[in-house]
Parts: sequence; structure tokens; C-alpha cells
Amino acid sequence: MSVNLQETTTSHVQNTTALSKPAHALPYSDVARELDGHVYDGLSREQAEQRLRAYGPNLLPEQKPTSWTTIMVKQAANTMTIVSHAFAILF
Repeated sequence: MSVNLQETTTSHVQNTTALSKPAHALPYSDVARELDGHVYDGLSREQAEQRLRAYGPNLLPEQKPTSWTTIMVKQAANTMTIVSHAFAILF
């Protein structure tokens, strides 16, 4: 059975499966067990398809790239940069 990505939800739904602690604070074996996965094999095909239908594809929203001028303005407006330039001028 394959899941058509066009038929899955496009909203960004957070997985509501609660872990006993945040995932980064648990050993990997506990995370796998609590999420009904397997440490070496991951999810079964059926589990993956069910979660894809329930939560949608694991995609980040599209963002337009940051222009180099925006990067330069943000760098110049950075407080530490301003302080560094002020000290360079004064001393």
C-alpha cells in the first residue's frame, strides 16, 4: 500500500504522542519504545503510512532565500558590531 502525498494533509500538525520526557533527555532506546518504533529498523511500513496519513509529510514550509543586502544590514545593525566599531573609532 502506498500513500499519495497529494492526499495527505498539508497543515503542519505537531505529533501529539507524549513522551515521558523531551526526546533529547531520553536514551534512544526509550524514545523508540515510547513511539512504538524499533531502534534498528525504525517504523514498520504500516506504521509509517498510518503516521503519514495522520500527520502529513515531514516537510518544512517554503521560505524565500534571504538576500545578501538584508544579511549585510542585519550585520551592520547588530549591537556588538556597533560597539566594536565605536571602540575602534575611539581607541
